[in-house]
Amino acid sequence: MCDNKPVFFAHTDCGPAPKNWQPLEEHLVNVANLAKTFADKFGSGEWGYLAGLWHDIDKHSEKFQQRLRTAGGEDTHIERISKSDRSTAGAQHAY
Repeated sequence: MCDNKPVFFAHTDCGPAPKNWQPLEEHLVNVANLAKTFADKFGSGEWGYLAGLWHDIDKHSEKFQQRLRTAGGEDTHIERISKSDRSTAGAQHAY
């Protein structure tokens, strides 16, 4: 069975070729797990996990992905290619 889902990327840590970029899903899960360990210390691990999972939800858009692909260079991150309101998308999703 062939999976033709589009791959969304978080940033380009390993250079300009998409084959080296970190997938967005991997990035979000890694951050969510880390945020959970921090939030566990004050009894809010599940909330920390969700906050980490949603922190870059705005990157799951064709507009951002197109900017990522055309910006080029190493470590292209949203701050360098977009002036988007990063917190609103995650807050809206949480709501």
